[in-house]
Amino acid sequence: MGYASPAGRTFLDRELYLPKAWAQDRPRCEQAAVPQDVEFVTKPELAIGMLTRALDAGVPASWVTGDEVYGQHPACARSCRPAACPTSCASRATNGSGSTRNQVAQVASSVAASSCRSRPWPRASRAGRSRKSPPAWVRRARGSTPGPAPRSTYPASPARRQSLAGWLLIRRSLTNPTDCAYYLCSAPVGTTLTTLVAVAGKRWAIEETFQTGKGEVGLDHHQVRRYDGWYRHMTLAMFAHAFLTVTRAASAGKGGHQNPTRTSSLSPSPRSADSWAN
Repeated sequence: MGYASPAGRTFLDRELYLPKAWAQDRPRCEQAAVPQDVEFVTKPELAIGMLTRALDAGVPASWVTGDEVYGQHPACARSCRPAACPTSCASRATNGSGSTRNQVAQVASSVAASSCRSRPWPRASRAGRSRKSPPAWVRRARGSTPGPAPRSTYPASPARRQSLAGWLLIRRSLTNPTDCAYYLCSAPVGTTLTTLVAVAGKRWAIEETFQTGKGEVGLDHHQVRRYDGWYRHMTLAMFAHAFLTVTRAASAGKGGHQNPTRTSSLSPSPRSADSWAN
């Protein structure tokens, strides 16, 4: 799980995903020093555990974003409701299950059949960067749900205790109108389309953090064969990455010079306007 803010971006937490075949093979798990109480857990469930730990610890987050794996799992968004934290996760109109799939499919169909087909959609850049031909965006309501009262351990402001509105955000290619991307969003009533578009672009912060983690601190430079060895390596690499991020941000704040030939997403990003958890 990653964290992005105006000061930079880094890793916040980690969990090792064990495939079901691995988790059910106890002799193999014993050889790899996997604890007896570790069972098969899906990636969305691992994400919920990390999100819960972060929010319980009081980590400030203005939004929580994720890719389609988490957008198709409604429990991921529900886990943020006690903290009244807005969410934006990628989704598919032809994937998912239950009410989530029905909502996306129905709303997407209604948009395609509406006057939006002949009327130009608003154009916007996801990250606020200048683009010659930014994609077109539109949103449709999925309903409003009163946000539950935050738990006492969550420092939620009174403004966050308001009702959260649900939207389906759709990005359509200008060159191929049938090429659409979907985002399930839950945010306070009054959130603008511009804000939703900007948040959708923040999801890529985790991918850039993986790139710098591999290049700067050797995140993937390991040949571990044990469960505990993987956690030790990842924890040390994450700590080193966070140290570099904080040090570089502090240097920039004091007017320090940054080597133009050694730029990376460890440095403060002009695209970040608030705090985000991926």
